[in-house]
Amino acid sequence: MSSPRLLILGAVFHQKALFTAAKKRGLVVYAVDKNPETELTSLADYFFPISTDDVDQLVSLIKREQIAYITTGATFDAIYTAAVIKERLNLPSLLPSSKCLTVALDKAKTRAVLEKAGLPVPTGGVATTLEEAWAIADRLTFPLIVKPAYASGSKGNSKIHSLRQLPKAFLEAQRANQRKKTRAVVFEEIIIGKVLSVEAITIGKKTYTVAAGEIDELPGNYNPVVGTITPAKLPAATYQTVCTLNDQVMTALGINNGATHVNYIVDKHGQPYLIDCNPRLGGGEIVWDSIPRSYQVDLSDMVTELALGERPKVNYSFQGIISGLKRLIPPQSGKFYGLTWDKKVQKRLSIGGVYLYLKPGTAVTASPKVTGDLVGSITSWGKTHAAVTSQLAEFEKILNWDIRQTR
Repeated sequence: MSSPRLLILGAVFHQKALFTAAKKRGLVVYAVDKNPETELTSLADYFFPISTDDVDQLVSLIKREQIAYITTGATFDAIYTAAVIKERLNLPSLLPSSKCLTVALDKAKTRAVLEKAGLPVPTGGVATTLEEAWAIADRLTFPLIVKPAYASGSKGNSKIHSLRQLPKAFLEAQRANQRKKTRAVVFEEIIIGKVLSVEAITIGKKTYTVAAGEIDELPGNYNPVVGTITPAKLPAATYQTVCTLNDQVMTALGINNGATHVNYIVDKHGQPYLIDCNPRLGGGEIVWDSIPRSYQVDLSDMVTELALGERPKVNYSFQGIISGLKRLIPPQSGKFYGLTWDKKVQKRLSIGGVYLYLKPGTAVTASPKVTGDLVGSITSWGKTHAAVTSQLAEFEKILNWDIRQTR
């Protein structure tokens, strides 16, 4: 009997964990991407240079190759294509419905739904013309974040401090709307606070908040990211609020199955405000390295189970963490912390970042210096490099954590 066949839409490096999870299960992995030279072609058993939004070609491929299941991970709107194909061919994969994704993938529509449901979003508005943009900005308090309604990865986002900067930011955001799905642009007042990167998974209408990382930015929000901290250092009450909000958000959007990547800003009063919601896995190392190490949970494997029509068992505590991890992203972190990065090291780590791991069983509290037992494991793409290990002393200076052994 031949192994089950799974089609993964998108083969960029952000999908690596999904490919790995599928291969561990013994699946025959088919992959498509419009770029024939994309990063993960070698991880697939069969690769085809097909765009992830070409439904007709993909349906033909599935029928011809007798592919049983379909999924995607961190590729922006490929989840919509997967949902359409699943519904057309009646595949068993558990995915969000295409109907709910027409809202969930659009920031303007999502904002309207969440506002109607009374859920906390930053003060703002949506404009489709420059005249509407002037009117919205005139009643808001600067600085503002301006972002396209149909895009991801902060593409087309701008921070403006005055009306003079509005026309350029508005037009750039409109141009960044992908596939010309909409001309809508979202305006939001900036909330000063801690930025969270949260991963949730919904299984049969029940949402589990799996993990939360803290985005380490240059001073102020919507600035260059210098790293991530996993897990986020938050009071238990704030964690619980995030869990409750995630459940309410998925209910409002009608998401019954699948992974969702949500960003919140937590203000000085501990109130989280939703600033972004993507019905897909988060991208990059935070999903395939940081979260598994900090929470001992494999989100990509859960998504693979859903693709197979199975319901993953989630029997862990959201706060049942085993370690702390800080990931630095060169060159931004070097500029921010005053580090001198070796050029070869920087080139090697430009995608993966640098990881600082703390031993399991340690309690982490804020401190102006590092004391205690720091594990000197600095890695990129899961491999330790001697070239960066020599810089451990410098990294210790900027880690800013006091590590104490727990009893």
